[in-house]
Amino acid sequence: MAVLDPADDADEHTQPREQTDISILATDASAPAGAGIAHLGAVTVLHDLVAYQRKRTSTNQVFEVVQLDFPPRELTTARLFGTPCRSRPLLAAGLEPSRIIGAVHAAEHALIGLLPLFAICDRWDVGGVFDGTAPADR
Repeated sequence: MAVLDPADDADEHTQPREQTDISILATDASAPAGAGIAHLGAVTVLHDLVAYQRKRTSTNQVFEVVQLDFPPRELTTARLFGTPCRSRPLLAAGLEPSRIIGAVHAAEHALIGLLPLFAICDRWDVGGVFDGTAPADR
């Protein structure tokens, strides 16, 4: 049961703390995609909600972490994933090294937004995971 109280003057909000683990089960197809490689395959996604943080809205300061004990959710699904090109082509295109990770992350969001134009789905049916690593400099 959820109980709601008026919170017009409250200077706090909550934010979930989650862990996601993706295991590749099979790669069904791979194809060149620019200087990188696109892959399509089956994966298992294990999603675990481990806690939530209470934060001051005005300062974003965490003042409490509440641990949760929920069973993880598991989903076997299809995944499109990419092996980005090495960083040299990105540098040759004029992208500063400090911006490579951000550019790859932005590309992930662009692809998520474009998928509903090609597949029968809503934009919110599609999720993305970015591991935050830049391509190696080779």
